[in-house]
Amino acid sequence: MQLSESKTLENLKTAFANESAAMVRYEIFAEKAKQSGNEEISQVFRITARNEKAHAQIWLGLIYGGIPEAADALEKAMHGEAITKEEADCFKTAVISACAEKYEALGWTMQLHIGAMRNNNQKMYQALGADTGYDSINDLSIAKPLALFMDALERKDALPKTILYTLNPKDNYVLGTMLGNFQKAPTPGKIQFGSGWWFNDQRDGMESQMRALANLGLLSRFVGMLTDSRSFVSYPRHEYFRRILCNLIGSWVEKGEYPNDDAILKTIVEGICYHNAERYFGFLD
Repeated sequence: MQLSESKTLENLKTAFANESAAMVRYEIFAEKAKQSGNEEISQVFRITARNEKAHAQIWLGLIYGGIPEAADALEKAMHGEAITKEEADCFKTAVISACAEKYEALGWTMQLHIGAMRNNNQKMYQALGADTGYDSINDLSIAKPLALFMDALERKDALPKTILYTLNPKDNYVLGTMLGNFQKAPTPGKIQFGSGWWFNDQRDGMESQMRALANLGLLSRFVGMLTDSRSFVSYPRHEYFRRILCNLIGSWVEKGEYPNDDAILKTIVEGICYHNAERYFGFLD
């Protein structure tokens, strides 16, 4: 599809302008913070500015390159026309693929949260809007489409570091084995199986995920509990996770299934709780 003279092109240009302006704004904030002696705050603003720049580059690429078929679906939706599930999937895949390629180029990490079924109560959706608590676990068949998606990126050497999360515990072994298909040097554990998420963000869910990972892969490379929340009240769940992890490993030690060696256990636990993520995300670079 040609984007010239289309509403889609106008929207992409607006998005590009907004991201570019945000990048400049955060760079100014970073410089002011540095001048005030707040180097750590300055660094946060600089990282945010780089993120805004990367987003702007994605929109710029779409402006000049377009998205065949996916752009057609977007154009229809922007004009209030109904689109098919296939057209919606095509657009979503194109956008995620474009982001993934940019993440790989920048050395960023892609996180895929799979298995949510959103806004199920239409009466409450009409009354309160989207994402107001009427969500649940989906039971999709994810193995084949996920493998095809990741393979398409890998064939272009565009598969970034990726963390896969599932909301449905039935897919723990699907993701646990999917990791091995796309591991690649030089990043140890390039493809990760993410910790229990959302409805699984509790003891049974976390233990189930870690047992599957330990049975199928290398638990010691696990990046542990992450958060996508900006709320400080969510941070205690990291301590909750650490206690569950230590209790689980301790039970294996008591049964003779893990080495009763303090030095080895210290390295494994400290790695999962901190150092693996530190290395994986390049915080030391």
